Amino acid sequence: MPDKVPYEERRVESWEEFLRLITDSPYSNWAFRGHCDQRWPLFSALSRYLRSFRIDPRAWSGQEERILRIFKRKAHQFLTHHPDPGDDLQWLALMQHHGAPTRLIDFTWSPYVAVFFALERATGEAAVWALNSRQITAQAPDASGTHVRIDPREPGHFREFFLKGDLPFVWNGEPQTMNRRLIAQS
Repeated sequence: MPDKVPYEERRVESWEEFLRLITDSPYSNWAFRGHCDQRWPLFSALSRYLRSFRIDPRAWSGQEERILRIFKRKAHQFLTHHPDPGDDLQWLALMQHHGAPTRLIDFTWSPYVAVFFALERATGEAAVWALNSRQITAQAPDASGTHVRIDPREPGHFREFFLKGDLPFVWNGEPQTMNRRLIAQS
């Protein structure tokens, strides 16, 4: 017997069934992501990239820092406006916008946008992931070892607590400044 997945899976067979599921349901105020292949795990582009080249996971944070450093060094040649040099989360959002592999995974507040991305290139079974964003918080240990909520958007927090990669975390949020693509995708 296969292992039980740690999430609920719902299959819908029609657009009407999907509309019934998301309209006036417990899924309002959730975040959504569409995948054109339902077999794809929920990995970031950076994770897929590093896995495909069989990079040892212990080296992932170093690789990410290298990609970030290179992008920052070259961005001035292509951008008229760029984030503060120390705002790594904002830089990652900008990198994501330009197609660079990052640890970020884009979600939307709109189930309709997620369905569009799921079905746009689907050739078989597609999927829409839905996350209860209110239950997701980033936590990091403080000086006493107690886990406290940490907002990666606060100056220095992302680099101090998250960029090193030694603390597994999931954080739901948006960059301080939204780029055009983020705005268009809700």
